[in-house]
Amino acid sequence: GVYQIDADKLLIKPNEGVYRCQTCRRAQVRPSPHNICMGWRCGGTLRFEAENPDDYDLMILDQQFTLLRPEEHSAQVPNDKRERIERAFKSATSNWVNTIVATPTLEMGVDIGGLDAILM
Repeated sequence: GVYQIDADKLLIKPNEGVYRCQTCRRAQVRPSPHNICMGWRCGGTLRFEAENPDDYDLMILDQQFTLLRPEEHSAQVPNDKRERIERAFKSATSNWVNTIVATPTLEMGVDIGGLDAILM
């Protein structure tokens, strides 16, 4: 048989906190029966903890990120492809390349436009 979930009846809500064991500190998103910890041989009780707005992990998850789209820039890359990569990297409208993985060719005076960061 084939099964399908009715998308109109599907509800996804963000968590507003966790249930944390007062003995082993294990966190769960839903309470267990009788609020007993499900950790191996723990038996502690769960208590709801509201989401902490100062939690660094949650602050990071709420950020907007730009994906890295790297291309190699070395002597092994054929000239025509390397020039396309350089043009795409310099272009303000192109999203094809935003990271160049380079060898010392960049130190040889190749113009690649403005940079926001360099990692060596």
